[in-house]
Amino acid sequence: MAAPQQDPTNTPTPAPVSPPPVPHQSESPSELDWKGFTSGLRHALEQGALFGTGVALMAAATSHDPAIGRTVPHPSTPSPDLTALTVQAKAVPVGIVESEPSAVTAIAKIARSTVSIVADRKDDGVATGSGFIVSESGYLVTNNHVVGNCKEVGITLPSGNRYPGIVVGRDPASDLAVVKIQAKEPLTPVTFADSDTLKPGEQVIAYGHPLGLSNTATAGIVSAIHRPAASLGLENVLGFIQVDAPINPGNSGGPLVNLRGEVVGINSAKAQGEDNLGFAIPATDARRVIDQIIGSGFATHSKIGVAAVDASERTLMMLRRNKAVGELIKGVQPGNGALVVEVEEGSSAERAGLKIGDKIIAVDGVSIANDGDLRRMVAQEPVGTSVQLSVDRGGRVKSVTVQTALRDVSGSPFLAIAPFHSPAIG
Repeated sequence: MAAPQQDPTNTPTPAPVSPPPVPHQSESPSELDWKGFTSGLRHALEQGALFGTGVALMAAATSHDPAIGRTVPHPSTPSPDLTALTVQAKAVPVGIVESEPSAVTAIAKIARSTVSIVADRKDDGVATGSGFIVSESGYLVTNNHVVGNCKEVGITLPSGNRYPGIVVGRDPASDLAVVKIQAKEPLTPVTFADSDTLKPGEQVIAYGHPLGLSNTATAGIVSAIHRPAASLGLENVLGFIQVDAPINPGNSGGPLVNLRGEVVGINSAKAQGEDNLGFAIPATDARRVIDQIIGSGFATHSKIGVAAVDASERTLMMLRRNKAVGELIKGVQPGNGALVVEVEEGSSAERAGLKIGDKIIAVDGVSIANDGDLRRMVAQEPVGTSVQLSVDRGGRVKSVTVQTALRDVSGSPFLAIAPFHSPAIG
């Protein structure tokens, strides 16, 4: 069923934040130490703990009178001079409290940087997706499968203003694309977090414009990290963060953020028929690709010339159903690592002596859990780099040095886009 046409709207202005209540210090308001208060306030502003001089001063310069049930001014409080504190107050945006991460503040922050994208892919149909601002000069990030082969796409900013966007470059191997706009208004770039520090159980928010519903946030937790794309039937050299926050058609290319509103991933895929199996590209790995595209219009990834799978008991059991393959992997024990099932002819891996049945357990001294780790770690190495592999062959571990080569990956896997003139895909 075709998804409804998106009708972008302005991002709602966050509701004013009430000032924190000031404890009743004394029965006599004249006991307020104004000099000490302003000194403490100045320190708090410098530390980013308060977010509006006028609001903070108003809270301190009043007290609650239970007899009349309202807040009244301290009669002995002198009128404060706000000019000396103006510069510090401007450092923190009104309406966003930095000291207490929450879904409310995270959504308010990321909403200022998230855009809606409409791509007319001609014979492939018209699709909508999401994206986000990464520079004040107008660079935006989204998924490759959102823009398709388009040279130009339509961008709607949080303000509601629309601009044509030029596709700077695409990278099918990581499913990332960069778009550039010439905006006539200030742009607010996102803040990136280190996705390598994510742990299962952390709270995250997927933000975007799914199914024509502008400015939609869904929340959940990180279910797993470094999920290999191959295990999902997809192609992506970077792998995925798995989340249970719903990611729906139209969310693709939008940000996955933590409770500080920092981008930890790029929403990309969902399991068909499931609402709690979403997948996002890790932000730290994605930034390498984004920087390359902005700098040169394309990105490169490395390979060593092997095809590998995980070495789980289930995978080994399936491989051993084939007698020829079973003979080659005889003696391989289940556990962490990437099991080599094919060696590319003429590759560095072949020259280094790697064989079917070898289990790669570490790259440059860093242990790997599965084939996704191997693919991701090799991909980010510059082409022509020597990589040291720890290889388990028949229970004995040996060191093998291979040289990376340029990886050529093309194609656009099915992911979370909202189609209009092509068959519904989820």
